[in-house]
Amino acid sequence: MSYQVLSRKFRPQRFEDVIGQIHVSRTLKNAIKLDRVAHGYIFSGPRGVGKTTTARILSKAINCNELQDYNPCGGCASCKSITEGRNIDVLEIDGASNRGIDDIRDLRENAKYPPTSGKYRVYIIDEVHMLTKEAFNALLKTLEEPPPFVVFILATTDPHKVPLTILSRTQKFDFKRISMADIIGQLELILKSENFDYDEDCLKLIALKADGGLRDALSMLDQIIAFTESRIDMETVMSVLGMVQQSIFLELLDYLFINEKGNVLRLLETTLSSGIAISDFMNGFNEFIRNCMVFAAGGDNTIRIDESTQHWLDERNERIGVVDLMRILDMSLKFETGLKYLQHPRIGLETLLLKIASMDPSVEISNLLQQLSQSSLTELSPVKPVKKFLETKLNVDVTPKTETVSEPSVSLKEVSNPVANTSDLSVEIIQSNWNQFLEQLESVSVKLSHLLEDSQVLSFEKNIVKIQIPARTNGFKIKSLEKDSRTVERVLKTHFKQAIKVKYLADGSGENGGQLEKKTKIKGVEEHPLSLYLIEKFEGELIR
Repeated sequence: MSYQVLSRKFRPQRFEDVIGQIHVSRTLKNAIKLDRVAHGYIFSGPRGVGKTTTARILSKAINCNELQDYNPCGGCASCKSITEGRNIDVLEIDGASNRGIDDIRDLRENAKYPPTSGKYRVYIIDEVHMLTKEAFNALLKTLEEPPPFVVFILATTDPHKVPLTILSRTQKFDFKRISMADIIGQLELILKSENFDYDEDCLKLIALKADGGLRDALSMLDQIIAFTESRIDMETVMSVLGMVQQSIFLELLDYLFINEKGNVLRLLETTLSSGIAISDFMNGFNEFIRNCMVFAAGGDNTIRIDESTQHWLDERNERIGVVDLMRILDMSLKFETGLKYLQHPRIGLETLLLKIASMDPSVEISNLLQQLSQSSLTELSPVKPVKKFLETKLNVDVTPKTETVSEPSVSLKEVSNPVANTSDLSVEIIQSNWNQFLEQLESVSVKLSHLLEDSQVLSFEKNIVKIQIPARTNGFKIKSLEKDSRTVERVLKTHFKQAIKVKYLADGSGENGGQLEKKTKIKGVEEHPLSLYLIEKFEGELIR
Protein backbone atom coordinates (compact mmCIF):
# COMPACT_ATOMS: atom_id res chain seq x y z
CA MET A 1 0.00 0.00 0.00
CA SER A 2 1.38 3.39 -1.00
CA TYR A 3 -1.04 5.49 1.08
CA GLN A 4 0.30 7.12 4.22
CA VAL A 5 -1.94 8.29 7.02
CA LEU A 6 -1.92 12.02 7.72
CA SER A 7 0.01 11.70 10.98
CA ARG A 8 2.93 10.10 9.10
CA LYS A 9 2.63 12.10 5.91
CA PHE A 10 2.77 15.42 7.74
CA ARG A 11 5.20 14.39 10.49
CA PRO A 12 7.47 17.38 11.36
CA GLN A 13 11.05 17.16 10.08
CA ARG A 14 12.44 20.31 11.70
CA PHE A 15 12.36 21.64 15.26
CA GLU A 16 10.22 24.63 14.21
CA ASP A 17 7.62 22.30 12.69
CA VAL A 18 6.79 20.69 16.06
CA ILE A 19 3.49 22.33 17.05
CA GLY A 20 3.12 23.87 20.50
CA GLN A 21 6.49 22.79 21.96
CA ILE A 22 8.66 25.85 21.35
CA HIS A 23 10.23 25.59 24.83
CA VAL A 24 11.60 22.15 23.89
CA SER A 25 12.63 22.99 20.33
CA ARG A 26 14.52 26.14 21.27
CA THR A 27 16.44 24.44 24.09
CA LEU A 28 17.51 21.52 21.91
CA LYS A 29 18.57 23.80 19.04
CA ASN A 30 20.66 25.90 21.40
CA ALA A 31 22.23 22.76 22.86
CA ILE A 32 23.34 21.74 19.36
CA LYS A 33 24.54 25.28 18.61
CA LEU A 34 26.63 25.45 21.81
CA ASP A 35 27.80 21.83 21.52
CA ARG A 36 26.11 20.97 24.84
CA VAL A 37 24.17 17.88 23.81
CA ALA A 38 23.46 15.80 26.93
CA HIS A 39 23.93 12.05 27.11
CA GLY A 40 20.39 11.43 28.33
CA TYR A 41 16.95 13.03 27.88
CA ILE A 42 13.46 12.24 29.12
CA PHE A 43 10.55 13.48 27.03
CA SER A 44 7.33 13.29 29.05
CA GLY A 45 3.80 14.37 28.24
CA PRO A 46 0.39 13.19 26.99
CA ARG A 47 0.00 11.10 23.87
CA GLY A 48 0.25 12.61 20.41
CA VAL A 49 2.07 15.85 21.28
CA GLY A 50 5.41 15.20 19.53
CA LYS A 51 7.68 13.32 21.94
CA THR A 52 8.88 10.60 19.55
CA THR A 53 8.90 13.03 16.62
CA THR A 54 11.19 15.41 18.52
CA ALA A 55 13.45 12.48 19.46
CA ARG A 56 13.84 11.57 15.79
CA ILE A 57 14.56 15.18 14.80
CA LEU A 58 17.21 15.41 17.54
CA SER A 59 18.81 12.12 16.45
CA LYS A 60 19.00 13.40 12.86
CA ALA A 61 20.36 16.79 13.88
CA ILE A 62 23.27 15.44 15.93
CA ASN A 63 24.24 13.08 13.11
CA CYS A 64 23.72 15.46 10.18
CA ASN A 65 26.80 16.80 8.38
CA GLU A 66 24.93 19.63 6.64
CA LEU A 67 22.91 21.35 9.36
CA GLN A 68 20.67 24.20 8.26
CA ASP A 69 20.15 26.68 11.08
CA TYR A 70 20.90 23.79 13.45
CA ASN A 71 18.10 21.74 11.93
CA PRO A 72 18.69 18.48 10.06
CA CYS A 73 19.00 19.07 6.33
CA GLY A 74 16.81 16.08 5.48
CA GLY A 75 18.74 15.38 2.29
CA CYS A 76 21.97 13.72 3.38
CA ALA A 77 22.35 9.95 3.63
CA SER A 78 22.20 10.00 7.42
CA CYS A 79 18.97 12.04 7.55
CA LYS A 80 17.28 9.91 4.90
CA SER A 81 18.21 6.63 6.57
CA ILE A 82 16.92 7.84 9.97
CA THR A 83 13.71 9.16 8.42
CA GLU A 84 13.12 5.81 6.69
CA GLY A 85 13.98 3.86 9.85
CA ARG A 86 16.92 1.91 8.42
CA ASN A 87 19.83 3.60 10.20
CA ILE A 88 21.52 1.01 12.42
CA ASP A 89 22.98 3.72 14.69
CA VAL A 90 19.55 5.07 15.69
CA LEU A 91 17.53 2.36 17.44
CA GLU A 92 13.90 2.82 18.50
CA ILE A 93 12.97 0.40 21.28
CA ASP A 94 9.46 -0.28 22.56
CA GLY A 95 9.64 -0.27 26.34
CA ALA A 96 6.47 -2.33 26.64
CA SER A 97 7.76 -5.34 24.66
CA ASN A 98 11.45 -5.03 25.61
CA ARG A 99 11.01 -4.43 29.30
CA GLY A 100 13.06 -7.24 30.87
CA ILE A 101 16.57 -7.20 32.32
CA ASP A 102 17.92 -9.38 29.48
CA ASP A 103 16.82 -6.78 26.90
CA ILE A 104 18.61 -4.02 28.79
CA ARG A 105 21.74 -6.17 29.14
CA ASP A 106 21.83 -6.58 25.36
CA LEU A 107 21.41 -2.82 24.99
CA ARG A 108 24.36 -2.21 27.34
CA GLU A 109 26.58 -4.55 25.39
CA ASN A 110 25.72 -2.97 22.04
CA ALA A 111 26.24 0.54 23.45
CA LYS A 112 29.96 -0.17 23.83
CA TYR A 113 30.50 -0.18 20.07
CA PRO A 114 30.95 3.14 18.24
CA PRO A 115 28.54 4.23 15.45
CA THR A 116 29.18 2.89 11.99
CA SER A 117 28.57 6.06 10.01
CA GLY A 118 27.34 9.02 12.05
CA LYS A 119 28.69 10.82 15.10
CA TYR A 120 26.35 9.31 17.71
CA ARG A 121 24.62 6.06 18.47
CA VAL A 122 21.12 7.04 19.66
CA TYR A 123 18.74 4.84 21.67
CA ILE A 124 15.10 6.00 21.70
CA ILE A 125 13.15 4.00 24.30
CA ASP A 126 9.42 4.66 23.92
CA GLU A 127 7.10 4.17 26.92
CA VAL A 128 10.13 3.73 29.16
CA HIS A 129 7.95 3.57 32.29
CA MET A 130 6.98 0.02 31.25
CA LEU A 131 10.47 -1.32 32.08
CA THR A 132 10.73 -3.57 35.11
CA LYS A 133 12.49 -2.50 38.28
CA GLU A 134 15.38 -4.83 37.51
CA ALA A 135 15.69 -3.42 33.99
CA PHE A 136 15.85 0.13 35.34
CA ASN A 137 18.57 -0.90 37.78
CA ALA A 138 20.56 -2.51 34.97
CA LEU A 139 20.29 0.71 32.94
CA LEU A 140 21.48 3.01 35.72
CA LYS A 141 25.25 2.81 35.33
CA THR A 142 25.22 2.97 31.55
CA LEU A 143 22.79 5.90 31.64
CA GLU A 144 24.95 7.82 34.10
CA GLU A 145 28.31 7.26 32.39
CA PRO A 146 27.70 6.13 28.80
CA PRO A 147 30.38 6.14 26.11
CA PRO A 148 30.90 9.64 24.63
CA PHE A 149 29.19 8.63 21.39
CA VAL A 150 25.93 7.35 22.95
CA VAL A 151 22.76 9.41 23.57
CA PHE A 152 19.67 8.04 25.34
CA ILE A 153 16.24 9.57 24.66
CA LEU A 154 13.51 8.15 26.91
CA ALA A 155 9.88 8.94 26.10
CA THR A 156 6.97 8.35 28.49
CA THR A 157 3.38 9.33 29.15
CA ASP A 158 3.70 8.47 32.86
CA PRO A 159 6.83 10.16 34.24
CA HIS A 160 5.78 9.47 37.85
CA LYS A 161 6.41 5.76 37.18
CA VAL A 162 10.03 6.40 36.22
CA PRO A 163 12.41 5.93 39.20
CA LEU A 164 14.02 9.05 40.61
CA THR A 165 17.43 7.47 40.04
CA ILE A 166 16.71 7.57 36.30
CA LEU A 167 15.23 11.08 36.36
CA SER A 168 18.27 12.48 38.16
CA ARG A 169 20.60 11.18 35.44
CA THR A 170 18.80 12.85 32.53
CA GLN A 171 17.47 16.18 31.34
CA LYS A 172 13.67 16.19 31.59
CA PHE A 173 11.44 18.00 29.09
CA ASP A 174 7.70 18.28 29.75
CA PHE A 175 5.66 18.37 26.56
CA LYS A 176 2.41 20.35 26.80
CA ARG A 177 -1.02 19.61 25.45
CA ILE A 178 -1.47 21.40 22.15
CA SER A 179 -3.92 24.29 22.19
CA MET A 180 -7.15 24.17 20.20
CA ALA A 181 -6.01 27.12 18.08
CA ASP A 182 -2.79 25.33 17.09
CA ILE A 183 -4.65 22.10 16.27
CA ILE A 184 -7.23 23.98 14.17
CA GLY A 185 -4.47 25.83 12.32
CA GLN A 186 -2.65 22.59 11.50
CA LEU A 187 -5.87 20.92 10.32
CA GLU A 188 -6.56 23.86 8.02
CA LEU A 189 -3.10 23.60 6.46
CA ILE A 190 -3.50 19.88 5.86
CA LEU A 191 -7.00 20.17 4.36
CA LYS A 192 -5.87 22.96 2.02
CA SER A 193 -2.89 20.91 0.88
CA GLU A 194 -5.22 17.95 0.33
CA ASN A 195 -7.71 20.17 -1.59
CA PHE A 196 -10.62 19.36 0.72
CA ASP A 197 -13.58 21.68 1.45
CA TYR A 198 -14.67 21.98 5.06
CA ASP A 199 -16.75 23.96 7.55
CA GLU A 200 -14.73 25.83 10.16
CA ASP A 201 -17.01 24.66 12.97
CA CYS A 202 -16.09 21.07 12.11
CA LEU A 203 -12.42 21.75 12.84
CA LYS A 204 -13.34 23.20 16.24
CA LEU A 205 -15.25 20.03 17.01
CA ILE A 206 -12.36 17.78 15.98
CA ALA A 207 -9.89 19.84 18.01
CA LEU A 208 -12.18 19.70 21.04
CA LYS A 209 -12.52 15.94 20.74
CA ALA A 210 -8.73 15.53 20.36
CA ASP A 211 -8.19 17.03 23.84
CA GLY A 212 -4.75 18.47 23.13
CA GLY A 213 -3.39 15.59 21.05
CA LEU A 214 -2.53 16.47 17.45
CA ARG A 215 -2.08 12.82 16.44
CA ASP A 216 -5.60 12.05 17.69
CA ALA A 217 -6.94 14.98 15.65
CA LEU A 218 -5.18 13.75 12.50
CA SER A 219 -6.45 10.20 13.01
CA MET A 220 -10.02 11.49 13.32
CA LEU A 221 -9.56 13.68 10.25
CA ASP A 222 -8.29 10.67 8.30
CA GLN A 223 -11.39 8.73 9.29
CA ILE A 224 -13.73 11.59 8.35
CA ILE A 225 -12.08 12.06 4.93
CA ALA A 226 -12.46 8.37 4.23
CA PHE A 227 -16.18 8.57 5.12
CA THR A 228 -17.13 11.59 3.03
CA GLU A 229 -16.58 12.07 -0.68
CA SER A 230 -16.44 15.83 -0.97
CA ARG A 231 -17.09 18.42 1.74
CA ILE A 232 -16.59 17.91 5.49
CA ASP A 233 -19.67 19.21 7.27
CA MET A 234 -20.99 19.15 10.82
CA GLU A 235 -23.35 16.24 10.29
CA THR A 236 -20.55 14.08 8.89
CA VAL A 237 -18.23 14.82 11.81
CA MET A 238 -20.98 14.11 14.35
CA SER A 239 -21.85 10.83 12.67
CA VAL A 240 -18.27 9.55 12.35
CA LEU A 241 -17.16 10.55 15.84
CA GLY A 242 -20.37 9.48 17.59
CA MET A 243 -20.97 12.92 19.08
CA VAL A 244 -24.18 14.65 20.13
CA GLN A 245 -24.89 18.09 18.72
CA GLN A 246 -24.64 20.97 21.17
CA SER A 247 -28.17 22.07 20.28
CA ILE A 248 -29.54 18.79 21.69
CA PHE A 249 -27.73 19.31 25.01
CA LEU A 250 -29.02 22.88 25.13
CA GLU A 251 -32.59 21.72 24.54
CA LEU A 252 -32.14 19.05 27.23
CA LEU A 253 -30.76 21.60 29.71
CA ASP A 254 -33.71 23.92 29.07
CA TYR A 255 -36.17 21.08 29.76
CA LEU A 256 -34.31 20.19 32.96
CA PHE A 257 -34.54 23.72 34.35
CA ILE A 258 -38.24 24.14 33.58
CA ASN A 259 -38.99 20.67 35.00
CA GLU A 260 -40.38 19.21 31.75
CA LYS A 261 -39.78 15.58 32.71
CA GLY A 262 -41.78 14.17 29.81
CA ASN A 263 -39.84 16.15 27.22
CA VAL A 264 -36.58 15.14 28.92
CA LEU A 265 -37.38 11.45 28.47
CA ARG A 266 -38.61 11.92 24.90
CA LEU A 267 -35.47 13.81 23.88
CA LEU A 268 -33.27 11.16 25.50
CA GLU A 269 -35.15 8.40 23.67
CA THR A 270 -34.72 10.15 20.32
CA THR A 271 -31.00 10.75 20.88
CA LEU A 272 -30.14 7.22 22.01
CA SER A 273 -32.28 5.68 19.26
CA SER A 274 -30.05 7.37 16.67
CA GLY A 275 -27.20 5.08 17.75
CA ILE A 276 -25.41 7.27 20.32
CA ALA A 277 -23.78 5.22 23.08
CA ILE A 278 -24.66 6.18 26.65
CA SER A 279 -20.97 6.61 27.49
CA ASP A 280 -20.54 9.05 24.58
CA PHE A 281 -23.73 10.84 25.61
CA MET A 282 -22.51 11.31 29.18
CA ASN A 283 -19.07 12.41 28.05
CA GLY A 284 -20.58 15.08 25.81
CA PHE A 285 -23.16 16.15 28.40
CA ASN A 286 -20.55 16.63 31.11
CA GLU A 287 -18.33 18.57 28.74
CA PHE A 288 -21.28 20.79 27.76
CA ILE A 289 -22.31 21.49 31.37
CA ARG A 290 -18.69 22.26 32.26
CA ASN A 291 -18.43 24.74 29.39
CA CYS A 292 -21.69 26.41 30.43
CA MET A 293 -20.47 26.64 34.03
CA VAL A 294 -17.21 28.29 32.98
CA PHE A 295 -19.06 30.77 30.75
CA ALA A 296 -21.60 31.58 33.50
CA ALA A 297 -18.74 32.17 35.94
CA GLY A 298 -17.25 34.79 33.64
CA GLY A 299 -14.56 32.67 31.98
CA ASP A 300 -13.54 33.07 28.36
CA ASN A 301 -15.15 29.92 27.00
CA THR A 302 -16.73 31.19 23.80
CA ILE A 303 -14.74 28.80 21.62
CA ARG A 304 -16.33 25.78 23.30
CA ILE A 305 -20.01 26.81 23.26
CA ASP A 306 -21.96 28.20 20.34
CA GLU A 307 -23.79 31.51 20.16
CA SER A 308 -27.19 29.93 20.88
CA THR A 309 -25.94 28.53 24.18
CA GLN A 310 -24.29 31.84 25.11
CA HIS A 311 -27.53 33.71 24.38
CA TRP A 312 -29.56 31.19 26.40
CA LEU A 313 -27.25 31.55 29.42
CA ASP A 314 -27.29 35.35 29.20
CA GLU A 315 -31.10 35.41 29.18
CA ARG A 316 -31.38 33.16 32.23
CA ASN A 317 -28.47 34.43 34.29
CA GLU A 318 -30.81 35.53 37.10
CA ARG A 319 -32.57 32.18 37.34
CA ILE A 320 -29.66 29.85 36.52
CA GLY A 321 -26.46 30.34 38.47
CA VAL A 322 -23.06 28.75 38.62
CA VAL A 323 -24.09 26.82 41.74
CA ASP A 324 -26.94 25.09 39.89
CA LEU A 325 -24.61 24.04 37.07
CA MET A 326 -22.06 22.83 39.62
CA ARG A 327 -24.71 20.65 41.30
CA ILE A 328 -25.72 19.14 37.95
CA LEU A 329 -22.10 18.50 36.96
CA ASP A 330 -21.31 16.90 40.31
CA MET A 331 -24.20 14.43 39.95
CA SER A 332 -23.47 13.60 36.31
CA LEU A 333 -19.73 13.11 36.89
CA LYS A 334 -20.44 10.64 39.68
CA PHE A 335 -22.83 8.80 37.38
CA GLU A 336 -20.28 8.67 34.55
CA THR A 337 -17.63 7.31 36.94
CA GLY A 338 -19.86 4.40 37.97
CA LEU A 339 -21.41 3.83 34.55
CA LYS A 340 -19.28 0.80 33.73
CA TYR A 341 -20.56 -1.00 36.84
CA LEU A 342 -24.28 -0.63 35.98
CA GLN A 343 -26.23 -3.56 34.60
CA HIS A 344 -28.93 -1.23 33.28
CA PRO A 345 -27.20 2.01 32.27
CA ARG A 346 -30.27 3.30 30.40
CA ILE A 347 -32.38 3.15 33.57
CA GLY A 348 -29.61 4.82 35.54
CA LEU A 349 -29.35 7.66 33.02
CA GLU A 350 -33.11 8.24 33.02
CA THR A 351 -33.11 8.31 36.82
CA LEU A 352 -30.26 10.82 36.85
CA LEU A 353 -32.01 13.22 34.47
CA LEU A 354 -35.29 12.98 36.40
CA LYS A 355 -33.45 13.76 39.64
CA ILE A 356 -31.88 16.82 38.04
CA ALA A 357 -35.26 17.94 36.69
CA SER A 358 -36.76 17.60 40.19
CA MET A 359 -34.14 19.79 41.87
CA ASP A 360 -35.13 23.21 43.15
CA PRO A 361 -33.01 26.23 42.21
CA SER A 362 -30.27 27.13 44.66
CA VAL A 363 -31.24 29.77 47.24
CA GLU A 364 -28.94 31.49 49.72
CA ILE A 365 -29.97 30.93 53.33
CA SER A 366 -29.76 34.65 54.10
CA ASN A 367 -32.27 35.37 51.31
CA LEU A 368 -34.52 32.57 52.56
CA LEU A 369 -34.55 33.95 56.10
CA GLN A 370 -35.19 37.45 54.80
CA GLN A 371 -38.22 36.23 52.88
CA LEU A 372 -39.49 34.36 55.93
CA SER A 373 -39.06 37.40 58.15
CA GLN A 374 -41.22 39.41 55.76
CA SER A 375 -43.95 36.77 55.53
CA SER A 376 -46.80 36.25 57.99
CA LEU A 377 -46.07 32.71 59.18
CA THR A 378 -47.64 33.15 62.62
CA GLU A 379 -48.49 29.49 62.94
CA LEU A 380 -44.80 28.53 62.70
CA SER A 381 -42.00 29.23 65.12
CA PRO A 382 -40.40 32.68 64.77
CA VAL A 383 -37.57 33.21 62.33
CA LYS A 384 -35.14 34.18 65.09
CA PRO A 385 -35.08 30.69 66.72
CA VAL A 386 -34.58 29.15 63.26
CA LYS A 387 -31.69 31.56 62.63
CA LYS A 388 -30.16 30.56 65.95
CA PHE A 389 -30.69 26.89 65.13
CA LEU A 390 -28.88 27.31 61.79
CA GLU A 391 -25.94 29.12 63.37
CA THR A 392 -25.50 26.91 66.44
CA LYS A 393 -26.63 23.48 65.31
CA LEU A 394 -25.71 23.51 61.62
CA ASN A 395 -22.81 25.96 61.93
CA VAL A 396 -24.21 28.05 59.08
CA ASP A 397 -23.55 31.79 59.05
CA VAL A 398 -26.75 33.57 57.98
CA THR A 399 -25.67 37.09 58.92
CA PRO A 400 -25.86 39.42 55.88
CA LYS A 401 -22.44 40.57 54.69
CA THR A 402 -23.39 44.25 55.08
CA GLU A 403 -24.44 43.83 58.69
CA THR A 404 -21.91 44.91 61.30
CA VAL A 405 -21.93 44.02 64.98
CA SER A 406 -21.41 47.09 67.15
CA GLU A 407 -20.58 47.45 70.79
CA PRO A 408 -23.48 46.54 73.10
CA SER A 409 -25.38 49.73 73.68
CA VAL A 410 -28.75 48.46 74.93
CA SER A 411 -30.11 50.89 77.48
CA LEU A 412 -31.52 49.70 80.80
CA LYS A 413 -34.92 51.10 79.94
CA GLU A 414 -35.02 49.16 76.69
CA VAL A 415 -34.46 45.83 78.40
CA SER A 416 -36.66 46.72 81.40
CA ASN A 417 -33.81 45.88 83.74
CA PRO A 418 -35.04 45.61 87.37
CA VAL A 419 -31.44 45.94 88.57
CA ALA A 420 -31.20 49.55 87.42
CA ASN A 421 -32.01 51.02 90.85
CA THR A 422 -30.20 48.36 92.87
CA SER A 423 -26.98 49.52 94.50
CA ASP A 424 -26.01 46.30 96.32
CA LEU A 425 -25.67 43.51 93.75
CA SER A 426 -26.01 39.95 95.11
CA VAL A 427 -25.93 36.41 93.79
CA GLU A 428 -29.71 36.19 94.15
CA ILE A 429 -30.23 39.22 91.94
CA ILE A 430 -27.86 37.84 89.28
CA GLN A 431 -29.61 34.44 89.33
CA SER A 432 -33.06 35.94 89.01
CA ASN A 433 -31.99 38.13 86.07
CA TRP A 434 -29.71 35.58 84.37
CA ASN A 435 -32.16 34.69 81.60
CA GLN A 436 -32.62 38.36 80.72
CA PHE A 437 -28.85 38.77 80.63
CA LEU A 438 -28.54 35.83 78.24
CA GLU A 439 -31.11 37.39 75.93
CA GLN A 440 -29.09 40.62 75.85
CA LEU A 441 -25.90 38.60 75.26
CA GLU A 442 -27.60 36.84 72.36
CA SER A 443 -27.98 40.16 70.54
CA VAL A 444 -24.19 40.51 70.69
CA SER A 445 -23.03 36.90 70.26
CA VAL A 446 -25.33 33.98 69.51
CA LYS A 447 -22.45 31.57 70.12
CA LEU A 448 -21.74 32.80 73.67
CA SER A 449 -25.43 32.84 74.55
CA HIS A 450 -25.74 29.25 73.35
CA LEU A 451 -22.68 28.15 75.36
CA LEU A 452 -24.12 29.67 78.57
CA GLU A 453 -27.74 28.56 78.18
CA ASP A 454 -27.29 25.48 80.43
CA SER A 455 -25.03 27.22 82.95
CA GLN A 456 -25.65 28.04 86.64
CA VAL A 457 -24.61 31.04 88.72
CA LEU A 458 -22.91 29.62 91.84
CA SER A 459 -21.65 32.66 93.74
CA PHE A 460 -20.82 36.35 93.58
CA GLU A 461 -18.03 37.69 95.77
CA LYS A 462 -15.62 40.61 95.35
CA ASN A 463 -17.14 41.44 91.96
CA ILE A 464 -16.37 37.92 90.66
CA VAL A 465 -19.26 35.76 89.53
CA LYS A 466 -18.62 32.01 89.40
CA ILE A 467 -20.48 30.15 86.66
CA GLN A 468 -20.85 26.36 86.56
CA ILE A 469 -20.74 24.60 83.15
CA PRO A 470 -22.40 21.14 82.67
CA ALA A 471 -19.96 18.26 83.01
CA ARG A 472 -20.66 16.53 79.69
CA THR A 473 -19.48 19.48 77.62
CA ASN A 474 -17.55 21.65 80.05
CA GLY A 475 -14.12 21.02 78.49
CA PHE A 476 -15.01 22.48 75.11
CA LYS A 477 -17.36 25.17 76.45
CA ILE A 478 -14.99 26.54 79.09
CA LYS A 479 -12.16 26.92 76.55
CA SER A 480 -14.48 28.73 74.14
CA LEU A 481 -15.93 30.97 76.86
CA GLU A 482 -12.54 31.91 78.30
CA LYS A 483 -11.42 33.13 74.88
CA ASP A 484 -14.36 35.60 74.82
CA SER A 485 -14.50 36.49 78.51
CA ARG A 486 -14.16 40.21 77.76
CA THR A 487 -17.33 40.16 75.68
CA VAL A 488 -19.30 38.45 78.48
CA GLU A 489 -17.91 40.87 81.09
CA ARG A 490 -18.76 43.86 78.89
CA VAL A 491 -22.40 42.77 78.56
CA LEU A 492 -22.54 41.99 82.31
CA LYS A 493 -21.43 45.54 83.05
CA THR A 494 -24.06 46.94 80.69
CA HIS A 495 -26.83 44.79 82.14
CA PHE A 496 -26.04 45.00 85.87
CA LYS A 497 -24.47 48.51 85.85
CA GLN A 498 -21.39 47.21 87.61
CA ALA A 499 -17.98 45.89 86.56
CA ILE A 500 -18.04 42.10 87.00
CA LYS A 501 -15.37 39.49 86.37
CA VAL A 502 -16.33 35.92 85.38
CA LYS A 503 -14.85 32.60 86.42
CA TYR A 504 -15.99 29.31 84.88
CA LEU A 505 -16.14 26.12 86.94
CA ALA A 506 -16.53 22.56 85.75
CA ASP A 507 -19.04 20.10 87.22
CA GLY A 508 -20.42 20.39 90.82
CA SER A 509 -23.95 20.96 92.06
CA GLY A 510 -23.55 24.59 93.14
CA GLU A 511 -21.55 26.23 95.89
CA ASN A 512 -23.62 29.04 97.38
CA GLY A 513 -26.72 29.03 95.30
CA GLY A 514 -29.70 26.92 94.49
CA GLN A 515 -30.61 25.49 91.17
CA LEU A 516 -30.79 28.16 88.48
CA GLU A 517 -33.97 28.36 86.52
CA LYS A 518 -32.63 27.36 83.15
CA LYS A 519 -33.23 29.50 80.14
CA THR A 520 -36.30 28.41 78.32
CA LYS A 521 -35.19 26.49 75.25
CA ILE A 522 -36.95 26.58 71.96
CA LYS A 523 -38.85 23.34 71.75
CA GLY A 524 -39.62 21.71 68.48
CA VAL A 525 -37.01 23.55 66.43
CA GLU A 526 -35.39 20.25 65.49
CA GLU A 527 -38.75 18.97 64.21
CA HIS A 528 -39.70 22.27 62.55
CA PRO A 529 -40.60 21.74 58.84
CA LEU A 530 -38.15 24.46 57.81
CA SER A 531 -35.36 22.86 59.87
CA LEU A 532 -36.01 19.44 58.36
CA TYR A 533 -36.13 20.98 54.88
CA LEU A 534 -32.82 22.78 55.35
CA ILE A 535 -31.12 19.67 56.74
CA GLU A 536 -32.28 17.62 53.77
CA LYS A 537 -31.56 20.37 51.24
CA PHE A 538 -27.98 20.96 52.34
CA GLU A 539 -27.27 17.38 53.44
CA GLY A 540 -26.78 18.68 56.98
CA GLU A 541 -26.47 16.76 60.20
CA LEU A 542 -28.12 17.55 63.53
CA ILE A 543 -25.50 17.52 66.29
CA ARG A 544 -26.92 17.07 69.77
